[in-house]
Amino acid sequence: MSEDQPSFEPTLYGRSMLRHFGWFHALLGFRYLFANLRFEEHSVENIRNANTTGTLVYVLYARSIVDYLALNAVLNRRRLPLAVWSNTSPMFFWQPLTSAWRDLAWRLRHWMKAGFAPNPLTSGWVAKTVATGQTIAVFLVEPPKWYQRLFGFEAPNPMEALLEAQEDSSRPIQLVPILIFWDRSPSTKVGQVRQFITGNNIVFGVANQLRNAWFRSRTAFVQAGEPVDLLQFNERVEKSRRARALHTLLRRFLRRESKVVRGPRLLPQRVMRRMVVHNPPMRALAKEEARTMGTTEEAVLAQMEKEYDSIAAHFKWWMIRLLYLILRPLWTRVFCGVDARPVDLARIRQAMRDGTAILIPCHKSHFDYVLLSWLFYEHDLIVPHVVAGVNLAIWPISYVLRSAGGFFIKRSFSKERIFPAVFSRYLRELIRQGYPVEFFIEGGRTRSGKLLPARPGVLGMVLEATEKRASGREVTLLPIALAYEQVAEEGAYARELGGEAKTPESMGQLVKARSVLRHRYGRVYFRVGEPIPCSQIVDKTDSTPSWSDRSRHDRKTSLARIGEKVLVHIGAATVILPTTLVALALLAHHRRGIRQDELLARINRFRQFLHRAGVEEAASFVHFDEAITRALDRFHRGGRLDSFEHEGARIWAIKPEERITLEFYKNQALHYFLDTGLAVCAIRGLATDDFC
Repeated sequence: MSEDQPSFEPTLYGRSMLRHFGWFHALLGFRYLFANLRFEEHSVENIRNANTTGTLVYVLYARSIVDYLALNAVLNRRRLPLAVWSNTSPMFFWQPLTSAWRDLAWRLRHWMKAGFAPNPLTSGWVAKTVATGQTIAVFLVEPPKWYQRLFGFEAPNPMEALLEAQEDSSRPIQLVPILIFWDRSPSTKVGQVRQFITGNNIVFGVANQLRNAWFRSRTAFVQAGEPVDLLQFNERVEKSRRARALHTLLRRFLRRESKVVRGPRLLPQRVMRRMVVHNPPMRALAKEEARTMGTTEEAVLAQMEKEYDSIAAHFKWWMIRLLYLILRPLWTRVFCGVDARPVDLARIRQAMRDGTAILIPCHKSHFDYVLLSWLFYEHDLIVPHVVAGVNLAIWPISYVLRSAGGFFIKRSFSKERIFPAVFSRYLRELIRQGYPVEFFIEGGRTRSGKLLPARPGVLGMVLEATEKRASGREVTLLPIALAYEQVAEEGAYARELGGEAKTPESMGQLVKARSVLRHRYGRVYFRVGEPIPCSQIVDKTDSTPSWSDRSRHDRKTSLARIGEKVLVHIGAATVILPTTLVALALLAHHRRGIRQDELLARINRFRQFLHRAGVEEAASFVHFDEAITRALDRFHRGGRLDSFEHEGARIWAIKPEERITLEFYKNQALHYFLDTGLAVCAIRGLATDDFC
């Protein structure tokens, strides 16, 4: 039988996916439109792994023939298993003409001999098909009862058939959540009229599906989540509850996959303000402050609302899309791209699935503020809410940052009670609802290249919020290492370390900063360190009380230890760059100038040491000589090094006033040499006779 023909039994129902499509599919433009659909490698791997482990079942949310056809198209493109049945509309009109006529003739002959085919779910056909190892697709949301009664058909729950199939099969059934994202913007509260017109209802839902295919296919993509193992599910849940529990579990899996991409529902500002300010703990604080300050409770609440407005983000999706388009040339031209591994993105996705991801990057540049947001958008993740210093709350920067998810914090809370309370409550609400949050644990940008000591203020608020999280949800700290081949602010950092006062951020400084767009700064490396689940820190155990029940001293000690742990994980994930090794080798030389061959030999020794220590190096080291040459040229063009010929050899020398700049790059790798350095210092301190 040819690939474009459905297999024999599925022809009875005519709902199997197709290897080739017909004239009606082409007439609606789907052949061209679905060619634009993205299907990323991590989704493909989820399906392949599930198919290897057991019998594959695709699970989609609401019945949609357009979504089914879109999934069919991307599965064809990747040569993945096709569904032989689904509980959606028949595929008769989407087949090639010859296949359609052949299928119609077969079905007419079957009807004349045996009558109409029985319901595939209640007759046991679906259970038998899945039990024999064939792939199907199921939609969780069926048409409403009035529609079923009007058109004289019933839509039984497919969960019963899947459970029956698992009982008849020793091979686990793998239920893979599938979502087709036509629109990535966060969902908002929608009016009933608009919900009826654009929702999943029968009459207008089809028009909405066609609109998605025609106008949104260029940016749309298909995502496959982590599968549900039905065999393991049956072992955990008693038989009488399985059908309902499985339906609920699959809806939850689909919702959490949607949350990874679109985030939680976006609440209006007035609703969020009310949730943060107008609650019993904040009212109690307002009453206490009113009594202390000799004013009214309403006046204190008004001040709280004012503080909320100075803090809160005003998330706007159109601004996210605009910034992505503006910043794309920055990361692809000014910088030579951002290196992010699939394993690092997988850690972020898993943290978002489990609950709330708390992103804690090191802080080396002002570009850090937009790097993660751009990278998340690029890889189909909801962009985070970012804690920014109040020094950036200047118009129009503040408007742009707020619209992109930025919210502001003061550098010090000393002698203030209202601002920290409002900020903490706002942060708690973001975490409770599942928004990813990004903050810089060092407090400010490092000028030396070394990681700064942790400032535990925001981290403490995160742990307090974790204790109040919903049951079954996790809050995960994700230490993130960022490594720039060249930092745009290196000159300013050197001047500040040399004693020059820091220039305050202003609109004028932003205009002057456009000069950085004329330079090339190499590649940026993004790595995620080992995740830290907050539940292990704050939850009550046999040996420790819950976070709020611990003494202030114990909480302070734990915060310092956790902050240090985050920094250690950031350091362990930092990538070694060519500029780092070049700076390290140049600064380790006891004289001003060094021959190029001696320099390369020293760099190679450092590289071998780091390789044995298991430290990750930049991909450019594959071409070692070329990478080192580019790093030397980068420093030479920037005026950091002198270069001249002496006795037929190339000599490199650091300009005395530029040593402080090279220290920045050297210090990014210094922690990898700490243990060895201490051992060497101890050995050098021994007397010569001690070696005998």
